[in-house]
Amino acid sequence: AETTTLDQSTQAKASLQKHGKSFAWAARFLGADHADRGARLYAICRAIDDMADDNTPQRASALLSGLRTALATGKSAEPEAVDLAAQVARLDQMIGLSHQALTHLIDGVEQDLEPVRIADQDALIRYAYRVAGTVGLMMCDVLGVQNPLAKRHAVDMGIAMQLTNIARDVLEDARLDRRYIPGTWLAAEPDRLIDPDAETVAAAQQAIARLLDLADRYYTSGRAGLPYLPFRPRLAIAIAAAVYRAIGDRLRQRGYDYRQGRVVVPSLQKAVISASIIANPKILSRARTKHGHDSELQRALDDLMGPNETADHAPA
Repeated sequence: AETTTLDQSTQAKASLQKHGKSFAWAARFLGADHADRGARLYAICRAIDDMADDNTPQRASALLSGLRTALATGKSAEPEAVDLAAQVARLDQMIGLSHQALTHLIDGVEQDLEPVRIADQDALIRYAYRVAGTVGLMMCDVLGVQNPLAKRHAVDMGIAMQLTNIARDVLEDARLDRRYIPGTWLAAEPDRLIDPDAETVAAAQQAIARLLDLADRYYTSGRAGLPYLPFRPRLAIAIAAAVYRAIGDRLRQRGYDYRQGRVVVPSLQKAVISASIIANPKILSRARTKHGHDSELQRALDDLMGPNETADHAPA
């Protein structure tokens, strides 16, 4: 059993290094136990995502359905699902993983099995919660954070990062017949985004700018949750968020032109960002916000997360 656990840990870290370079960078600052458990969580989330992305929609649906069965019963006709459910059970033994958050993540991944056309901003926030805000909740489990207010801010941090992903990957997603930018902001179909006229480019640039501005609101709330974390996780999450936010800065610098290829943050810039975080006492302060949590940010999630009893109901 110990050998299996070590193998899972090694595989999890390899998955993080290969697929989650920004998170792998930040994980250096976590501390050994938290880094190991965080890598295990990342590997689980990545495997769920790969079930959808690496298979036909029909096969992906069967695998995800098999995973739901395996999580509930330990059994499934799909060996891959049983193996992944065993990884979940092992991590659950370590940290007490949120099963609701994991279920919502699977719900979000299943959304991608159909052609994606996000209708409006509320639908965008609900999708971003399912595929990334849930990871924020499960990271709270990894870090041993139980405060309900901290969890609200963690969800916002995950949503912010997902909005950044969407802004970065407009062209890549269009080639997969997906448009995550709300139709109320940008009515263009994916094929038009792949081969756009000048009017479509201008509308897409405006929508990407709007996405990044919205992401900034969620990053601000996410950062307000940092004081609830122990020191090393606080440092690591602050660095991960700043590196991710830099993707948006680079998109702004190129005039929101989504046709120029995927934005990456070079290692040197990551190092500079990390040093600036370490040197910034305000970011790493334990002082907590006096205003609670802005309820408007999660208004679209009330049926998914329950009433926001930690909220500040004053206007944002």
